[in-house]
Amino acid sequence: MSQLTNQSLHQGVSPQVEKFIDTLFDQLCASCPQLFNLTPERLQVVKRQWILGFAENGITKITQVKRGMAEMRTKPNGYLPSVGEFIQACKVLDYHELGLPNEAELYQRYKIFLGYARFNRDEFQYRSEVEFWLLKKS
Repeated sequence: MSQLTNQSLHQGVSPQVEKFIDTLFDQLCASCPQLFNLTPERLQVVKRQWILGFAENGITKITQVKRGMAEMRTKPNGYLPSVGEFIQACKVLDYHELGLPNEAELYQRYKIFLGYARFNRDEFQYRSEVEFWLLKKS
């Protein structure tokens, strides 16, 4: 039965994906020591669910997974996150990565912009074209 289960876990999964998930779980072991308590069979089932979760939720880029791992390293407990928790961490947007200010920075820039808006609008120095459109249309 166990052999049959292992065979079905590997169907349709490329060796590169398996290697990637193995590497990810090696890194997770450092952040979540609970992984050491899983049997090899149970670990295979968990890995398969993570592969399915990634596929179903559009986690396709290394940068997304790196974001998720960075978040997992901040967890105060040693428990393995659910695939849903990890996916949620992968999907958190890093505005700076996109060349945008975060919400607090944009609000601060908006307040500065308002100081110029009445009389010196043309003197305000926009940091990017995106900032120009975000502030100008406000």
